[in-house]
Amino acid sequence: MLLSPLFTPLASLAGGLAIGASSSLLLATQGKILGVSGIAYMSASPDTHVSNRTWRLAFLSGMVAAGSGLAVLAPAVFGPALVPGALPVAPLAASGVLTANAAYAAAGFLVGLGTKIGSGCTSGHGVCGLPRWSARSLVAVLSFMSSAAATLAITAGLGWTSPVAVPAAGSAVASTSPLAPAVAAVLAAAALAWPADATPLANKLMAGAWGMLFASGLGLAGMLNPLKVLGFLSPSAVAGGWDPSLALVMGGAVAFNLVAFPILTARGSTVTSPALPLDLPTSSDLNPRLIGGSVLFGLGWAIAGFCPGPAIASLATAHLSPHLLTWLAAFAAGQTTYHLAFR
Repeated sequence: MLLSPLFTPLASLAGGLAIGASSSLLLATQGKILGVSGIAYMSASPDTHVSNRTWRLAFLSGMVAAGSGLAVLAPAVFGPALVPGALPVAPLAASGVLTANAAYAAAGFLVGLGTKIGSGCTSGHGVCGLPRWSARSLVAVLSFMSSAAATLAITAGLGWTSPVAVPAAGSAVASTSPLAPAVAAVLAAAALAWPADATPLANKLMAGAWGMLFASGLGLAGMLNPLKVLGFLSPSAVAGGWDPSLALVMGGAVAFNLVAFPILTARGSTVTSPALPLDLPTSSDLNPRLIGGSVLFGLGWAIAGFCPGPAIASLATAHLSPHLLTWLAAFAAGQTTYHLAFR
């Protein structure tokens, strides 16, 4: 099997370690698990108490701000997203089976709905669940990985997709969508100025910093480039061969947390406030919803190569990749559908 020229072993491992560090730091200071789909949902849900909303807004602000910086300083990390005129990355759109808007809308909706039904995504179940030896997270990871790989294999076998071409090196342009810094500023302002919020300012600033570290780790690891994700899920999805980078990203993040999480859980409380206990998932139920939701997430992940973290951090590319906005809107619609239909 040929290895893809996109394979970046050292950078992907280093990025994975940074992702692991950000999740451990969030647990250490906020007492919360870094699950991006849950953070996005809880930041917008009307049921969320203000003290649980503001640190999430700060974290998301940090992610978007870091993505804006990467778009200017290291645009190549986004792959074809910052290449003017590049074909849509989604294989079903690149091959003409679906329009780009239809492919990205379906992908975002399935990821939004699936991550809510299945209680997590790659960050919550993979980066944070596996190091806690969670059987639920192991089943979820196996389910969405298998679903994503099977989706790409079946669509290729039916002749619906062909390997997506890799844009020429150096063709990305250094620029950021004005929308991204504006969104980051609004999220930060809401986090810092929300009335009647007793969350310490230092906690909000740290949450923003961990969001920046997380998004920067995604960029270093190559996970903001959906071609690298698709290239891991199927050796035939992207021209050039198989890209094992994602395995090193997950391995680095899980390895970091295998060391850090036991230390933090033994303490039992955050390092910033001994009176604030760690808020860790306690469910051990292996049920059809967990598996079914994870399968839906994997299906959506395979269609466009985006999961929640990279999509949010990639907002800076919206001016050259407008289909990302379609994905994000559909993701929110999927989460809203869960809220209306399954709550």
